[in-house]
Amino acid sequence: EKEGNYCPLCFSVAVPTHQLIQTELSQEGSVTWRTYHMYINIAGGYILSIFVVFLFFLMIGSSAFSNWWLGYWLDQGSGMGYRTHNNETPCQTSDILVNPKQPIYQLVCVASVMAVIIFTIMKGFVFTNTTLMASSTLHDWVFEKILKSPMNFSDTTPTGRLMNRFSKDMDELDVRLPFHAENFLQQFSMVLSIVVILEAVFPAILFVLAGLAFIFYVLLRIFHKGIQELKSSRSPWFSHITSSMQGLGIIHAYNKKEQFISKFKILNDENSSHLLYFSCALRGFALRADILMNLVTFIVAALVALSFSSIGASSEGLSLTSIIQLSGLLQVYVRTDTETQAKFTSVELLREYILTCIPESTDPFRSVSYYQMKYRKNTPLVLSGLNLNIQSEHTIGIVGRTGSGESSLGMALFQLVEPTAGTIFIDDVGICTIGLEDLRTKLSVIPQDPVLFITKLPEKLQAEVTVNGENFSVGERQLLCMARVLLRNSKIVLLAEATASMDSKTDALVQSTIKEAFKGFTVLTITHCLNRVLNCDHVLVMDSEKIKKVVEFDLPEVLVEKPDSAFATLLTAEKEV
Repeated sequence: EKEGNYCPLCFSVAVPTHQLIQTELSQEGSVTWRTYHMYINIAGGYILSIFVVFLFFLMIGSSAFSNWWLGYWLDQGSGMGYRTHNNETPCQTSDILVNPKQPIYQLVCVASVMAVIIFTIMKGFVFTNTTLMASSTLHDWVFEKILKSPMNFSDTTPTGRLMNRFSKDMDELDVRLPFHAENFLQQFSMVLSIVVILEAVFPAILFVLAGLAFIFYVLLRIFHKGIQELKSSRSPWFSHITSSMQGLGIIHAYNKKEQFISKFKILNDENSSHLLYFSCALRGFALRADILMNLVTFIVAALVALSFSSIGASSEGLSLTSIIQLSGLLQVYVRTDTETQAKFTSVELLREYILTCIPESTDPFRSVSYYQMKYRKNTPLVLSGLNLNIQSEHTIGIVGRTGSGESSLGMALFQLVEPTAGTIFIDDVGICTIGLEDLRTKLSVIPQDPVLFITKLPEKLQAEVTVNGENFSVGERQLLCMARVLLRNSKIVLLAEATASMDSKTDALVQSTIKEAFKGFTVLTITHCLNRVLNCDHVLVMDSEKIKKVVEFDLPEVLVEKPDSAFATLLTAEKEV
């Protein structure tokens, strides 16, 4: 994706199909037309894009016309029809100045220069706004798609890939793609204008240019085919850095520094080596292009020298200078064309995210009971056979051994994972039939490990939240979540080990607050401390077998009195410990 598209050392490590994170598929071949089509549409459509290209042609065409007009002015001489013995017009300053049409020539020359200035300003303004609109629209589109993606997208997508998309690839769209695209359009317009001028002043050269175009096209195809084989991705490099920073303590604890440093060097070499190979490929193409253009320049010079009186001296000079200028422009044109295609690889990668990031569904399910859920399509069920009714304003204690599916039930309530079958009803309204924002704004949660965003707390607290709330302990973060729940006044509250990181005194105070402040609320308490659910209205016991399901749902005193109940067994085991 950048100039980082050229790396022959990049390799793909095969991973098992059942592995959570799969290797990112690299793009093969040239950029597809669908990618250009999408970029043109988000840049304002085909009409605006054609207008932008037309401005480039007008700007370069005006400059080329001024050069041709100066040659034409010189050919007119004094305008008296005087010719030398070999039918050439003398190019003396005095003769040109006495030409009766001199004011017209001067006016056209000044007008062409003014046209260049005006079209340059218009081109810069329109092109800048068009590319800025395209990059901004594409960024917002991808960002919205990712935000609305289900939880399994976060589980299967490394942070490094997202960092690569929103840092490197977006930088390509904001800075490098407009720069190289502008150069490409400008060089293409200049090449086209030179060809038109050569055909106008010296038609015989058209046959030479036709042969040049064919040979150059063959070289260009070979060059592009080789360049497309040198693509690589920076995502593994970003992922390795991110995972290393997050697990720095573990790396030091297990003395794995050398392995991580070695892997970093390998990935860094893969990301850097593309510059060498790209430069070698470009130099190889430049050598062949120079040989070709030197040959063409010699042929054109010979034709001009042998043309005798067929064209004027100024036209001969314009032909020679144009063909020499064309030899340099073709190399710059090829480089800018290659660079522009490389930058469009970033657009293609972002387009893949737009197509593959499927937002969470809000379509209703036919089944109204027997709730089932799995985290991904190729994984087993984590919830099965949930069919229960919770009364309003009741407190429900949800218990079970580790891995029984209590947390999965909380994720199902917030619809963080799509159900495989069935649905959850709140006041006879299926949560799958309403918008996710409408659902989640009516619920509140106090998680076991809260994440706080950067914000300034009320003045009485005299504190400010830093990144991830790291200036607060986990217990303090849970207390802040508790205060937020009280202020939101949500009627359904999920407590997921809400006091697990608090001391016993604070825990007792919070439990008392829950009893008093959450009266009239429906409270679902997920905990492994069974004593906390003895005062709940009902206890829900989850099974820890292969398929997680409800094994018991009753009053706590009823379950305690049954010695063979799963809840009584858990309570006895906790007391023994």
